[in-house]
Amino acid sequence: MKKNKLFKFLSSVKLAIPLMFAMTVAVAWGTIVESRYNTDMARFTVYRTFWFQILLGLLWVNILFAALSRIPYKRHHTGFVITHIGLLTLLVGAMVTNIWGIDGQLQIVEKNQNGEVLLPDLVFTITNKDSGLKETYSIERRLKEAGYDSFKNINDLTADKVSILTYIPFAKVEKTFKGENSGSLQNVAVSFRMKSPFFDVNEWLHSQQNPEFQLGPAHLSLVIHKKGEEKKNDGPRKEEKRKPSSEGKPANGDSLEVLNGSGEVVQSIPLSQLKKGGVEVQSLKVTLVKYYEQAVVAEKNKLADGGQKGMNPALELSITDGGKSYREVIYAKYPDFSLNPKGFDGFKFRFRSSATPPSGMSIGAHGASEESEAAPGAPMAHSAPSGPMPNDSTHAGMASGAGPMGGAAMAGGNVIQFHIYEGTQDKAEVVLLKNNAEVLKQWVKPGEMVQTPWMGMQLTLNDLVFNGAETQEVKPTEQTLRTEMPPSAILLKPGGAPVDEALWLIEGDARTLMMNGKVIEVYYGRKSFKLPFEIYLDQFIKKDYPGTETPMSFESHVQVNKVGPLINIHMNEPLVKDSYTLYQASYIMRPGEPVSTILSVNWDPGRWIKYIGSIILIIGIITFTLMRSRMAQNWGAKA
Repeated sequence: MKKNKLFKFLSSVKLAIPLMFAMTVAVAWGTIVESRYNTDMARFTVYRTFWFQILLGLLWVNILFAALSRIPYKRHHTGFVITHIGLLTLLVGAMVTNIWGIDGQLQIVEKNQNGEVLLPDLVFTITNKDSGLKETYSIERRLKEAGYDSFKNINDLTADKVSILTYIPFAKVEKTFKGENSGSLQNVAVSFRMKSPFFDVNEWLHSQQNPEFQLGPAHLSLVIHKKGEEKKNDGPRKEEKRKPSSEGKPANGDSLEVLNGSGEVVQSIPLSQLKKGGVEVQSLKVTLVKYYEQAVVAEKNKLADGGQKGMNPALELSITDGGKSYREVIYAKYPDFSLNPKGFDGFKFRFRSSATPPSGMSIGAHGASEESEAAPGAPMAHSAPSGPMPNDSTHAGMASGAGPMGGAAMAGGNVIQFHIYEGTQDKAEVVLLKNNAEVLKQWVKPGEMVQTPWMGMQLTLNDLVFNGAETQEVKPTEQTLRTEMPPSAILLKPGGAPVDEALWLIEGDARTLMMNGKVIEVYYGRKSFKLPFEIYLDQFIKKDYPGTETPMSFESHVQVNKVGPLINIHMNEPLVKDSYTLYQASYIMRPGEPVSTILSVNWDPGRWIKYIGSIILIIGIITFTLMRSRMAQNWGAKA
């Protein structure tokens, strides 16, 4: 057998070296893809590809034949043989995991339970609702668009019911408005794009549905002008000022308050005193590192000062406790935030700023308290202000309850207005206001861009629609860096129907159709299986870096089968149940919808095989090293 040319080649170093090099490159590439994109992208581009499985198989064969080539074994072969057995066992474990292992996702809505795990593999099912007969077809996940011919084997079997016309690997659903170009001021819609070095957003304003929109520090509104009516350059509604109360505030302006374990203020340190040097608070020493007028989170989550006075005041402190120094950041608008939530020796700190009312509250036009709008870079406010708002037909942007964010902007800040005039249907007048003062006015047509004076932000008018009715369109998109993989989509044509009646199914969608008097349900999405238990989500908690919507941490408080104590699942703290391991993976938060957590579910039947292979490999390496040592050689010579 050793003289066989094929055996000699399969056991040779000539094959081993290129195989090891190819595996190294493949694994390195997979690691890069996973770090730049996500685990799914790495799985479908590297680890679950046909060529990667061939590489694994060839490597296993090479190691096996290399071990067999040493027969008959001698004593000095011991370390070599044990090492190769360890490698073979490791590869067998990896193959078992790849073939029979489970790596899916479990989505649970808060205050609900679920046990259905979605797997990476895609399926297309057709279910006859009358008979219960279900047809299931596997769909290969692709990274490029595909047409009818790519699904010919499925279409030949389902043509009397539905046919797959198009496949999109990455899809997005866009809200859009379609109407007639009549110039009527009923149901006017404006599509715009805001782009800066920090974001790129496309949105719509609609004169009835959402004439106002709050996007970070910018407040956008749609203003309608009918003929014969005087033009109004209304900014956001102004707030009535009231005399600041001295209750709970120091007499000498901004200060750092020291709170005991009961939340009572035991000491108030004026900011002016902090600026002069460190202050002793019993066993603590508090030193001011930096004062921010407008704290924003820049690149790599580092704090920077935006420069707008009173927008988001914050203190960066150094707290010395028992010889150790700790960094602390205190925000006037976010008093509950702390880098050290347990405090210092029983004390916590709070920043009182005369420029910012506590707890993110401001006083509205009618004296009622309301949530203040987000400072630049800070989380956006989501509750509607109390008190009535003007509701005249000439200023759609001031309609009561307007805007998906619910509420008007603060009296100052950045305001962007789109003015639409009756009889002028091919362009809009864009007006920019800052602190209620006009800074720019420009006529723009669809496709034209306005360069704003605000941190390089560009504003583009995408489209103007009159008598617009809302529709949803499925469009191709791209996989962006460090984001979840977008869903795929297929375009289905019901049997016997014209092409223009085809419908889209986004990954996870199901539709009910009437076909020849029969009710059928079509589903496209990930293959699923049921866990032997269900997980109940009692509460999902997400904490953001202050001034951003970037999560600092998130966790799920769950119960198994809705019984027993609450279990906290968070980063590096999974739940293990019946050989299944559940990790905190992601979440879904959408306005107007309950929050959902996404848990990664893993079942690895090859885990113990890989553990055993690792142990054997370590023993083999140690044996091989010892037997090649001088001591072992001297012992062998004496023997």
